[in-house]
Amino acid sequence: TLAISAMLCMLLVLAGANLPAANRQSAEMAARAMRKTFAPNDQIVMLGSYQYDLPFYLQARQPVWVVDDWPEVAFSKRDNWQKELYESGEFNRTLRGQILIGQKSASLRLCQKLQDGQPLWLMARRTALPNNAPALQAATPFWQKPGDADFPAVWHLQGDAGRAALGCGA
Repeated sequence: TLAISAMLCMLLVLAGANLPAANRQSAEMAARAMRKTFAPNDQIVMLGSYQYDLPFYLQARQPVWVVDDWPEVAFSKRDNWQKELYESGEFNRTLRGQILIGQKSASLRLCQKLQDGQPLWLMARRTALPNNAPALQAATPFWQKPGDADFPAVWHLQGDAGRAALGCGA
């Protein structure tokens, strides 16, 4: 009976690993689409959300920039991803200031990165664009999860075309 119980547990684990819902929030599909073009030193920017597994799948070497209404969003009474990221910055406040970017300073930082000739990979839900990158609403994403418009899309921005998509000045 112990052997039968162990086999049943193993079958349940294997079956659960193959359920589509188990992988619904993973950024693995986005990473697969990005992998051919992404370079490990490229800058990933997440607007209003954070996909923890994307830098892992891409083996990104740069810390991900996260644009949101910092620090206000971190002061929620309940735990959430914003509070988790903000509080982890207590271990290195300098780094926190570099990677947690407020909405008001985001455009300048992103446009400057593109001006310096460095590509950006932006990941955001379309609902986050009006507050974080309004000009990007008209741009076609590099990747969008099929059949799931609520999942964050990915835009690959570089050079003058990237600056235009973000609405950067001349």
